[in-house]
Amino acid sequence: MPTLWWADHCKNSNGSFGCETTQDATGVAGFVTWAYFETKLLDERAQYKWLKLHVFAHWKAASNQTAILVFDVQTPHEEQMAELFRSPPTEATADPFWVYAKLAGEIARFQDSAVWAVRGHVRQIEKEGKPEGKPEPDYRRLHDLARHAIHVTETLDVALGTMHAILVQHQAVKAGLPDDRAWQRVHSRLLFSRQMLESLRCRSNSNEKRLLNEIQLAFHMVVQYDSGVSADIGKDTREDSAAMKTIATLTPYVVL
Repeated sequence: MPTLWWADHCKNSNGSFGCETTQDATGVAGFVTWAYFETKLLDERAQYKWLKLHVFAHWKAASNQTAILVFDVQTPHEEQMAELFRSPPTEATADPFWVYAKLAGEIARFQDSAVWAVRGHVRQIEKEGKPEGKPEPDYRRLHDLARHAIHVTETLDVALGTMHAILVQHQAVKAGLPDDRAWQRVHSRLLFSRQMLESLRCRSNSNEKRLLNEIQLAFHMVVQYDSGVSADIGKDTREDSAAMKTIATLTPYVVL
């Protein structure tokens, strides 16, 4: 395991991918790869948790065996992650990146849940009717949700950057692999997962814009209501002023 993997700036990052070859007397003996992904998941009460995945894999060319370590997996995802790598397709294990073809699909699924959770909260706000009387928007709730939406978009951007790095490295190892069919299978899965993340990134961006629209609407409804109240007060003041002028005019003619 490279010492770089333990560096503080790597441990504190919000996503990364690395790859190194291992050597023996005959040449390339295998590949060591590592990656980090994170996702922000919201529940129906807008409470959140971070799902973090550190993956380290060591693939041996001679046997097509892969040792995999997964760190920071939280309940209830431990068994799910173990099952993900437990029975890989035999034809795919000839490619050292088969782990990431599996993992990328799972990351896309987690990100899908994160994006749709934000969308659900945004849609709930959009469906709220115009209030009777003075609007009293919960700005704290709106801004907290906006913060969550920004984080979800951030993790998607980083995941896309990580997927790009994986695809670049996977392209680079193609020439050194004996089984082109395994490489094509894995590469196709990686490309599909990247496309899914790109689609989710568009929806996440839409969530942010829709939420901003609701925040602006809430603000303008309050301003509009306050303007109406101010106009009513101004009208009443003018009427009171006119009445006072009438009283002032009549006062000299009053006979006691």
